[in-house]
Amino acid sequence: MMKAFAVFVLLVATHPLCLLGQDSTRYHSRWQTNLAFGSYMPLTTLLKNTDTDYLLEFDDRTSYIQLINAAYFFRRHWGIEFNFQFSSSSGMQKRDERFQQLMQSRYEYNYYVEPSFSTQTLASNYFSDKVERSYLGLIYRLEYKRFFIYPKFSLGFTSFKIDRGIAFLKEKNSNQVLKVTYAPNERVKDFGTVALSAKLGYKLSKRIYFNIDFLLAHFKTDITITKTTTDLNTEEFQEEKTDYKKNIFTMSLGAGLVFVLK
Repeated sequence: MMKAFAVFVLLVATHPLCLLGQDSTRYHSRWQTNLAFGSYMPLTTLLKNTDTDYLLEFDDRTSYIQLINAAYFFRRHWGIEFNFQFSSSSGMQKRDERFQQLMQSRYEYNYYVEPSFSTQTLASNYFSDKVERSYLGLIYRLEYKRFFIYPKFSLGFTSFKIDRGIAFLKEKNSNQVLKVTYAPNERVKDFGTVALSAKLGYKLSKRIYFNIDFLLAHFKTDITITKTTTDLNTEEFQEEKTDYKKNIFTMSLGAGLVFVLK
């Protein structure tokens, strides 16, 4: 990771030596857009391998698609860029099923179990079970005849939902009925994110570039999920809290196409 950024810094520091082979198309573009795909890999993990993990619309390792991107260069070397990504994984898409299986396996020996999961009401939401990431960044542009590199510093948000889980437990050969509820302190969380990244690649033509993206990002979580077990006959209850308060560092690697608009 640090070696990669050292290479980027070296390229920036020595770019005057690379002017051989320059052509008249360098630095002429003002507007660009970028379609990209890639993967996020954890440097620190959020999930704890506990019951409440199934309620988080998050996975430590995901694939992403970048659908919305716009870059504007207001100076020869300097520009700003906005991009929006959403990412998912097979584990995130099966959270409701796994939560229900967990409730069944944990309580079925003594109880008849009726679990439910709040994401089932969100089935029509296209972005359900997806992490959304948005960044606004400052770009430094280096272009050569065929190659380019754009180091970036960005601020943004990492956003995902935390769902509610409920299970009704009817004790076998008894009238006792328990309600087990998992409730987050907030249903939707937006975490401020800082990112260092670089886009580098090869110019296929004057209007289309192939690019590779490398990014390091950090955000801090402050999630609390409360498990409440209530006896519906006596209204007595017990609470148990699980905290997800951690500094999360992630790395992503992707590839795509840059389209020069103007």
